[in-house]
Amino acid sequence: MSSSIKTRVIGSKMKKTIISVMSIMLVLGTTYRGLSYRPTADQILQTTVKLNRHLTSLKVLIKTTIFNDLHDEGKIEIPEEIYIKEGGLFRSQRHFAEGEDIIIQNGRKSLAAVRHEANIDDRRIDTVFPLIFFQTSVENLLDNLNFFGVDTSVVTFDRIDKEVTFVIGNRSEKIPGSHVWIDKKGGFPLRFVGYITSGEELKVLRADYMGYIRVEKRFWLPTRIEYYRNDTLWTVCTLEHAFPNDALPENLFEVSSDLNPYRPLMNFLNVKE
Repeated sequence: MSSSIKTRVIGSKMKKTIISVMSIMLVLGTTYRGLSYRPTADQILQTTVKLNRHLTSLKVLIKTTIFNDLHDEGKIEIPEEIYIKEGGLFRSQRHFAEGEDIIIQNGRKSLAAVRHEANIDDRRIDTVFPLIFFQTSVENLLDNLNFFGVDTSVVTFDRIDKEVTFVIGNRSEKIPGSHVWIDKKGGFPLRFVGYITSGEELKVLRADYMGYIRVEKRFWLPTRIEYYRNDTLWTVCTLEHAFPNDALPENLFEVSSDLNPYRPLMNFLNVKE
């Protein structure tokens, strides 16, 4: 083989090798960018806001199971009604044989009248649901998350039951803050974690939103909500009937100024505190 032919063969092989290496580098680079790309909170929540954008009110009948040493067998099952109306209006009413526990939220103001007040501030976790699921814009949802102590400038990845989720909020052990977990595919809120203080103790409250179904072919609701205190299961709420966009009277969300047994609920801590 002549030297000129050998030179052309070697040159051709080198060219193919260079092209192959460049192709591999391009694929690796694209893959790396895909893995490292992290959307912002407002980009993630675009899908979340669209889930129930035409939902203006909601009445839900729930079977609630409370795990507590105060009850026989360590738990009790009771009926509960939840009423939600756009504008940040929320009412939870739990029926016990000896009376009722009532939570009322009007915008940012949350009040409670319960039979056992020792852990009344733990019910703050109930008020997260309406302010996440009833939104007219991403801006409003971001504002509500900030109110709950979520640092919306922080986004990470995690998994729940092998499903990839976005986690919005600071999860640093040194500076704990509230965070919300959003399903990467469907935009469903899957978990909220917040912190409150009880005396000198830092208490972790968590809500897991599970088993989403479509109601009246338009609205997405969880069929089960699990509430935890310091990672111990505390309450399970199971959806029995849902009535979207029914007319709800305003007085459901009002508190009488004449005789007021209600107490304000403590807010979640935020990173600034």
